[in-house]
Amino acid sequence: MGQWRPTIALRSLSPHLGPSINNRKGAIWFALIISLVGIVYLIIGLLLAFALNLMTLGFVRLNGHNILILPARLIPFLGNAYSRACEFTCDRIATYVTASPAAAERGLTMLAVGRDLYADIDVDEYLHDSEQNRGFILRMTEKMSTHPPLPKRIAEVRRIAASWWPQSPAPNI
Repeated sequence: MGQWRPTIALRSLSPHLGPSINNRKGAIWFALIISLVGIVYLIIGLLLAFALNLMTLGFVRLNGHNILILPARLIPFLGNAYSRACEFTCDRIATYVTASPAAAERGLTMLAVGRDLYADIDVDEYLHDSEQNRGFILRMTEKMSTHPPLPKRIAEVRRIAASWWPQSPAPNI
């Protein structure tokens, strides 16, 4: 009994594929491409099954907002930029609703360093240090993150407070 050869099997299964299957290298490439296509379909199927499972369990809700944002989530950096803009909007709304930029600044500082240490932090020095230490890696990490860095959020609250309530200087904690 002869040894099984993939070229013979592929030729007998698909005679219309032509001369690319006639040599061994062509058969290997054909099998590799078919395998990769199968793996891609498997991964897509698993991801869709996972997403449908999350929607069924109620972890993800597919409403009009999510459908409109879906294309932005597929483009690298764009979905994360939208998420960061939403965080800045939330900070603006919180500052406006509380009418207390100092409270918003204290809340963000507490979020940055914790409840036990926030009273000991010099916010001006914290913002200055974060501006001085801006390397390539930190900038790229910020672009890939869904939330802006807390020093930037604190600086934005100060900037907004100065424009909304110009009579009061930016608060010190």
